[in-house]
Amino acid sequence: MLAVTGIGMVSALGLDAVTSCAAARAGVSRIVETDDLFVDDLRGAEVEPVRVHRVPRISGGLFGFSRLLRLGLAGMEDLLRSAPETLAGRTGLVLIVNDGIYQDAWSRKERRKAAETTAETTPEVSEVAQTDGGTGESGRRAEHDRIVNQLLATLVTRLGIVVDTKLRITLAASSVGLVSALRQADAWLTRRECDRCIVGGIDSLVDPAVLAAIEGLGLLKTPNRAAGMLPGEAACFLACQRPQDVQSRREPAAAFVEAQASASEAAHPLLDLSRPDGGGLLAAIREAARQLPDQGASTGLAVANLNGDPYRAASWGRCVMPDNSPLRLGALPFWIPPLHFGDIGAAAGPVSLAMLVRGWARGWAPRPSAIVCLMDDAGARGAICVRAPEDVAA
Repeated sequence: MLAVTGIGMVSALGLDAVTSCAAARAGVSRIVETDDLFVDDLRGAEVEPVRVHRVPRISGGLFGFSRLLRLGLAGMEDLLRSAPETLAGRTGLVLIVNDGIYQDAWSRKERRKAAETTAETTPEVSEVAQTDGGTGESGRRAEHDRIVNQLLATLVTRLGIVVDTKLRITLAASSVGLVSALRQADAWLTRRECDRCIVGGIDSLVDPAVLAAIEGLGLLKTPNRAAGMLPGEAACFLACQRPQDVQSRREPAAAFVEAQASASEAAHPLLDLSRPDGGGLLAAIREAARQLPDQGASTGLAVANLNGDPYRAASWGRCVMPDNSPLRLGALPFWIPPLHFGDIGAAAGPVSLAMLVRGWARGWAPRPSAIVCLMDDAGARGAICVRAPEDVAA
């Protein structure tokens, strides 16, 4: 079990966690037009700008590494302002960054298209294109790995914080990466390798390169595609400790992470990936509930990162059917963070927990516990059970 003692966040709705979560609670969304990508509008002869959830001021004019770094700095600065004791003692840091799945899938799609175009006229060129692995994708993957490896170190240096290199890990993952990140934090804290651990996610699906890949795959919501995602960007960080350490120091806890589990199912058909079926979201939920003393009977809220795409809606639907529903999932109220923040990829898990923390602190989230359900388009599924702190008044 982990105690969450602080949160920091930057999103399209605000430059701190309190403002962002309050705006989401009020049903606010800030959708803007971007000049980075235009799509045909079949209703007329014009082209239309793509609409996204973009962080105001923070990321404007920045791309790739610089954009992610600026978002991460803003999110961490908010955490350190609201919970300065976070860096007292030995600190660990686990960072989740997008794994580049959309760019990889788009690159494969473009290579196949090029091979099909040249197949009839130049078979030799086609054969090479299909067997060389694609230098374009290899180069993009190398650049992505460089960014992932450099981002955490640069964050630590720019913020001037002291984190032992053995207690820093960057996970190239999706929203479901939060399950692995929490497990790593729990392992470090249990072995007393650190006193506190910061777990966070940074992602920008509105970065031009990522946005172009999402549109190229047919996943983007546009005037000609009613069902699809509206991309967003965010950074969110959680300060975690052992519950017994929080009690001994008499520090307030904002929430408790009681259990987490992961599973898999078939990937989104537009990504052309092969992933074995591991029971899907339903299996992850059942495994997480099994770890709870009451098997999830007290769960009063579900949080799910449904993004407007039928693929995730179908996965969620299989969990709320009356015959299969664990934790009375179909009868629970549920929150959908992408309605307010857009699809924020690797940041979706931490943002979901931050919303619960603020909801319990302000008394508008159902108590005493909630389950966070996480899905990505590669087929990964995760479930995290979170409990409200005893000392927070309803």
